[in-house]
Formats: sequence, structure tokens, C-alpha cells
Amino acid sequence: MAGIKIREIDGDFIRRFDHFKISLEGWDNVVGYAALDLNRPVGIIVVANGRLHHVYVEEESRRAGIATQLVQYVINVAPKNSVPVCAVTSFDNRIAQALFIKAGMNFWGRSIFGDSVGWLFRAAKPSGSSESIIAREVALAMDAERLIKSVLVMEVAPVII
Repeated sequence: MAGIKIREIDGDFIRRFDHFKISLEGWDNVVGYAALDLNRPVGIIVVANGRLHHVYVEEESRRAGIATQLVQYVINVAPKNSVPVCAVTSFDNRIAQALFIKAGMNFWGRSIFGDSVGWLFRAAKPSGSSESIIAREVALAMDAERLIKSVLVMEVAPVII
């Protein structure tokens, strides 16, 4: 990889693509940033109202820190717009979670937004380390699951044949 340059992409241009048009419906202040390697696009990040919606790096350019650079770029640009940067991942998306922590975001807790439930990450620091908060949440979820399994009682009626 030669030096990666990051360039802004207009939100109206992003919305012209069906995938983004559907997933960003109802969101304002849409903007994207493209990572360019020798003027060839190798990655993109899409942001709406300070929330990271899409991070994508082409397969042959992965594992080179491009996604981390894109997230860090958004974190550094967003405060100028007075919007805190956040991201939501599904509970099992460990790759995105590791990316956000590596890029300087912190785990804040659970997020419930419409029908979507997942982990919330923010670019500002909460109390406690990301790892300890995640460990507490995982332990709490496991305890709740054990409790539900032990309390759940199924009644069976005897059958006479």
C-alpha cells in the first residue's frame, strides 16, 4: 500500500446506490469517505448523524489498517461538526467490535434502536475500560441465560394408554 488518502463523498451521491438508499432511509447528514490507494478506491465508510453505518474495504486490501484509518478519520472530523461519533454492532460481530476499539472508540453498552439490538460504541471515553465493561456485559448475559434455564419448568401431563 502506498500512502492512503481519504476523500469525502457527497451524501446525495451515496444515496444513489440502492443498498445505501434503503439502509439510510430516514437518516440525515449523510456523508461518506473513500480510502484511495494511488487514486484507486480501496475502502469506504458511510456516516449519518455521527453514526457509522457502513465500513467496507476491498478483499485484497484488507488487514492493512485501512478500516482503522477510516474510522479514526471520522472520529477526528466529526467533532468539528459537533456530532459525537457512535457505531452499533450485532452482539456477535467480533470483527467490527475489535475494529472500533482499535480505532479509539469505547464500548458503552447495549443499543436498542427500532428492531435493531446490539452493542453501542462511542468515540468518547466512558468510565472503566472497554474490556472490563464488555466482560461485565457478557457475564451478565450468561448469568441471565443460566437463570432462565433453571427457572423454566415444563409441565407434562401423564398419558394413560
